[in-house]
This record gives sequence, structure tokens and C-alpha cells, in this order.
Amino acid sequence: MEDLDVLHLRGLQLLQRFQQDVELFQRPPIIKQDGALADLVATARSPGLIAYQEAGCRKVDEDRGLVVRLNTTLCDLQEQFSKNLASLKQMQCGQEDCEKQLLDSFAPGTPCDCADDPEGASPPDEEMDVERPALEPSRGGEVPTCNHGGGSLTGSRATMGRAILTMYEKDVEMKARIINDLKLDSPSHVLQAYSIMWELRPYVSEEALEEFQSWSESAG
Repeated sequence: MEDLDVLHLRGLQLLQRFQQDVELFQRPPIIKQDGALADLVATARSPGLIAYQEAGCRKVDEDRGLVVRLNTTLCDLQEQFSKNLASLKQMQCGQEDCEKQLLDSFAPGTPCDCADDPEGASPPDEEMDVERPALEPSRGGEVPTCNHGGGSLTGSRATMGRAILTMYEKDVEMKARIINDLKLDSPSHVLQAYSIMWELRPYVSEEALEEFQSWSESAG
């Protein structure tokens, strides 16, 4: 998760740089055909000024440099996003392993670790003529856990981990949609909104992350 947070900040810097350069690229021409400036343009017909006007009142070299920089920034942003996907994949694999451990703790025939006599395990349900009850979520929506052994700890980790993973999955999905919509002609207000959404991370709860971190440290 630390990697995703670091990548988030790096991606925000790149997005803000892209926004600034696009706004610079989209700036209106400097020359205004009114007032004193119009008189100066009419009298000062230097070769440089004439070339500037013929280019649409744009500095071609500056615009070319901006386009190169914008393309570089976009490539860097896409590379950062690829790293986001790789880190997310690691989280997903870890979560799957944790949930598998939880399911294994409920597997039929699993020996009880807290039994005083390892050979005195209870006979199968069929021999005892007892119907095994179906597992149901306990009150409060908690995952049912085994009271003997590591089931309770594994269940809590799986439950909290799934919630954290879902937040990051939605955050990465939002970033993908933003990156795919970045263009040279993107309106300034749209880019500003994207930067705000990226920075705020509406799908990620900082309180939940802090709680999960505190719980992980106390659980060892």
C-alpha cells in the first residue's frame, strides 16, 4: 500500500504539470489589435514581428517544445499508472492468499488445535447423527471465525484487507479514466477538476487506512 501512496503523489505531480503546460499551449495570442498595442504593431514592422504575425501570433519553437514536453509527461504518467497496476496486482494476490487461509480454516475435518488429546477428536457428523449447521454471517456483518487457532485473526485480516483493496481498485480505475481522457485540447476547467479528483482520492478513506495500519501493527 505504501507503494500505491507514493505512486499516487508522483502521478499527481505529473498531472498538474500536464495541466499547466496545456493551459500554456492554449493561451491566446499576445498581439491584441486594439489600443496602443495596435499602433505599435502598425509602426514597428520588424522581420521578427512580421514572422510572428504570419505564424498566427504564436512562437512556433515554444509551441513545439510544449508539445514535446506534454507528450513526455503523458508517457511518464502512463508509466506511473503501469506501476500502480503492478502494485495493485500484488495486493490482490496477497488478499486471495489471506482469503484462502480463511476458507481452509473452515474446511471439514480440520483438527482442533486446542484439543487436549490430539487423538480425541470428535467423530464425523454422520456418526454422531448431528446435522452440520450452515455458516451464516454473525451480527454486525463480521466474517464467522474459528475460536480455536488462527481463524479469528485471519478472518479479521481478510475482512479489512478486502475493504482496503476495494478502495484502491476504485481509485486506480478512476485514474485510468482520467489518463485516457487527457488531450492537448482538453478544456482547462476539466483538467482542473481531474487534478482535484486525483488529489482528493474520493474512493480512499484515510481513516480506514490508518485503522488498518494500527490494527496490523497491534496484531503483529
